Amino acid sequence: MPHSVAVIGGGIGGLTAAHELIERGFDVTVYEAGDRFGGKARSMPVTEGPAAGADPLHCEHGFRFFPAFYEHLPETMARIPFEPTGGTVADNLVSTSETLVAAADGSCEQRRTAELDEQSWWEFVDATERSSAFRRRIATITQALVALRPRRASARTMGTIYLQLLLGQLDPTEPTEHILNGPTSTVWIDPWIESLAEQGVDFRTGAAASDLRLGRRGRRIDAAIIDGEPVDADDYVLAVPAEVAPDVLSERAKRADPQLARIERLDTAWMNGIQFYLSEDLPLVAGHQVYTDSAWALTAISQRQFWNDEVFDVGARGDPAVEGVLSVIVSDWSTPGSRVAKPARECTPEEIKTEVLAQLGDHLNREGERLSEDLIHDWVLDPELEPAEVGVENNAPLLINTAGSLKNRPSASTGIENLTLAADYVRTNSDLASMESANEAGRRAANDVLERSGVRAAPATVYELTEPGVFDPLKLHDRMRYRLGRPHQGDAIRRLLPSGPTGRPAD
Repeated sequence: MPHSVAVIGGGIGGLTAAHELIERGFDVTVYEAGDRFGGKARSMPVTEGPAAGADPLHCEHGFRFFPAFYEHLPETMARIPFEPTGGTVADNLVSTSETLVAAADGSCEQRRTAELDEQSWWEFVDATERSSAFRRRIATITQALVALRPRRASARTMGTIYLQLLLGQLDPTEPTEHILNGPTSTVWIDPWIESLAEQGVDFRTGAAASDLRLGRRGRRIDAAIIDGEPVDADDYVLAVPAEVAPDVLSERAKRADPQLARIERLDTAWMNGIQFYLSEDLPLVAGHQVYTDSAWALTAISQRQFWNDEVFDVGARGDPAVEGVLSVIVSDWSTPGSRVAKPARECTPEEIKTEVLAQLGDHLNREGERLSEDLIHDWVLDPELEPAEVGVENNAPLLINTAGSLKNRPSASTGIENLTLAADYVRTNSDLASMESANEAGRRAANDVLERSGVRAAPATVYELTEPGVFDPLKLHDRMRYRLGRPHQGDAIRRLLPSGPTGRPAD
């Protein structure tokens, strides 16, 4: 009989593990607590209002984007057939050419791991001593990326990802970033599920895990308890979010492998979206929009211009009056708004909508009205946000890479013989909590299962991040200094300057 694997969690990490394992002859079942696969990446049909209907428009947790440094995810997508065009879902990635930035007003690896992960991004860029413009553009951009306040963000993670984003912008041979040419589930997740099911993966929805039951010796999982019933498999891949994993892992499991106990120390934040369905298409710019002076750290994209009408025709879905889709992400849920004077998390859905439109208008309508209330035909807040006694509660927070968090992130391989992990909190080369990191974690999990099983097959490819070779001599020099216990040379230079790295006083 084929080696059986139970994948618990149907997000990007779990689906990637299932993909790699089914291609290598394993018997794979994926258990998902919700009613749709894809985790935070999925899109969902609108169920109420003008955007709904027999053939509804889609809403989403937040828009997807694929920076140039992503390698794992595009390679997986290139192996997923897309029947409407006869190609693959990778063909549904389209490049952007612009970014709207709107305003209303060389360390070695050892040092990065040991020192920079313990330092905040705010400290690393010396933001306190820099101008307010610098703080808005450089220091606080972490919130636009990962809903993470710069005073808490890991300098190691943010520096690494900044470099990768910069390389993508400077390389003339590759697009800076890609986005999808339709709603995520339509052009990626659903075809992925269909392809894996055709290959033999068994998918179960509404299947929530409550425990991974250890055997008497405490070295192996005897069964996963899913919907109150035991599920037996040769191997188990845990692919649930960081805030869910501690509830599934028993105290015995955490004692068997202490790294599992540290998962609960990881932090999450809110980064959720709202979609506006417009009576008139509003392209604004051929790419993403960053609203640098918005109290709620807004980013957005006008999607209709990128969507393929042959795959997903906005005009033929929901209410025919809908001509455009503006997808907005709110990354700061703790700062009072400019109109409602409350943090987003304390607002009603209606108040969130009103405040987001006001903040967008402050940026877009400075030289004439571009976005007005009259254009809003319908709107949908991320369904993972539910009304609460005060404001809303979030059922899908985002893992954040805080300073010092690396030591709490486990490897894909665990100290339990038949348990491996596949989620964005796993240690990966991609590092930042993202679809790319989850995909890499899924590959690492599949390789761990493959190695233990004795099945003869090539392992899934795991890519290294690429950095400019021109910095290699500097990194080698710093590696020698680090081994000798000496600080980075930049630290010495910093101390000689009157006010931070540029010598320019803050305003």
